[in-house]
Amino acid sequence: MCTMWADGYNAAAPHILQNAALVLVAKADITPLREFARGRGWSNLRLLSSRDSSFNQDFGMEIEGGRQIPGLSVFTRAADGAIRRFVTNSMLMADGDNRGLDMVTPVWPMLDFLPEGRGDWRPTLSYDD
Repeated sequence: MCTMWADGYNAAAPHILQNAALVLVAKADITPLREFARGRGWSNLRLLSSRDSSFNQDFGMEIEGGRQIPGLSVFTRAADGAIRRFVTNSMLMADGDNRGLDMVTPVWPMLDFLPEGRGDWRPTLSYDD
């Protein structure tokens, strides 16, 4: 799912960047992350690694056993230059549902318009077949 989101954000980034900075943070080594991004054509995304930090834990995006979950954070810069977190949201909802980021993901709501809805479909890394 993270790859599907990044594909969409890469396409939307030129529009978003007119109003805000946009950064994709992953708990991965930066070199393989950049190689993967290049292979996906993610030319519009700034990539950062949180591998050697507690960033993911600090914002609730790393849960038991080091499992990573997708999330979205917005930060603001105050007049005094201080960086402050405005909001953080993860895909996990209180009832255990994974729909917490649907509102910023165009694929799921579009599939919900189909007569059968989204069903149990999950994105894959390739649709070549």
